[in-house]
Amino acid sequence: MIWQRLVRALAEAGDSEVLSRVESEAGSYQNFENWAREQTSLRLRGILRRAARSREYSIFLDAEKPLPDGTYRLLQEWVWSARTPVILLGRGSTHLELGKAAQLYWHEGLRLNLGPLDRDSAQAVLEQAIANFHLTEIADVKFRDFVLEQSQRLPGRIVNLCELATHAVYHYEGHVKLHTLAVDFLLQQQRPSKRAAGHA
Repeated sequence: MIWQRLVRALAEAGDSEVLSRVESEAGSYQNFENWAREQTSLRLRGILRRAARSREYSIFLDAEKPLPDGTYRLLQEWVWSARTPVILLGRGSTHLELGKAAQLYWHEGLRLNLGPLDRDSAQAVLEQAIANFHLTEIADVKFRDFVLEQSQRLPGRIVNLCELATHAVYHYEGHVKLHTLAVDFLLQQQRPSKRAAGHA
């Protein structure tokens, strides 16, 4: 079904590769649905490959469950061609949730180690995170200095600390209990995440 839908989308976009094939084999575009149902998965994938080589498309797929290997292989070809962007809406990011397609979108080889931000950039990320997590009323100067120090000015840690600080257990009389937050944040950092454990 996924190949039929993609070929249909290309036909509706006026793709010459698809339209000429339908007209030569089915006589008319009016017979498209019957023609599409008669095609094998392998043949439809071949048509999609050729169509994507001749024109530039952006492919959007919504994966409710792990993608079959055949789908993965075509996505891999499209992604590696650097010509056809493929946006995959998945329910998760692991092999269990996406199948082999997960390694196209998230694996260790795609990680960028950016290192700590300069003080001004880190401050800008912090202020944005404070606003996003509605911490303005309790984020005093001590909290801001604490976050920049504990995070080592790494953007992900800045956001994680602010998100953690939203929990009421860390609030006391309009302030954040920094010592308790520091201990819990440290424990959180020591737990291996799914990605760090190589599952993503």
